[in-house]
Amino acid sequence: MNKSDWLPIETAPIKPFDKDNWFMAASPHVLLWNGHFCVIGVYAYTRKGKGRWQDWHANTSPTHWMPLPDGPEA
Repeated sequence: MNKSDWLPIETAPIKPFDKDNWFMAASPHVLLWNGHFCVIGVYAYTRKGKGRWQDWHANTSPTHWMPLPDGPEA
């Protein structure tokens, strides 16, 4: 991973809020950087339409993102 591979969080692919499917992830899982560490996260909405980035543990406030790398070949 190079520093230049990270993209501004504002450019991350996020689907608009859908009141019928609010519980579905609104983005693919991506790598997130918050200035201190890197996590795998996803953008999600609450029932009322409030969006937020989340990792496996809690909400996070990333500044940059990048697609997950391909996994190993079988």
